[in-house]
Amino acid sequence: MQPELEKNAIASIESTGISIKKFEALAAKIQEDTSLQQRLQTIMEKRQEKEY
Repeated sequence: MQPELEKNAIASIESTGISIKKFEALAAKIQEDTSLQQRLQTIMEKRQEKEY
C-alpha cells in the first residue's frame, strides 16, 4: 500500500509543474520558518473552505 501512496503523491506533486527535488527543498524551508508555516496553514484552511 505504501508504494502506491508514494506513487500517487509524486504524481500529484509533479502535476503542479515542480520537481520532487524542488518540492523537498520547499518543504525543508517551511519546516525551518514559522512564518512560512503560518502562510501554508492559511492557504490550506482557505482551500478546505472552498471544498465545503
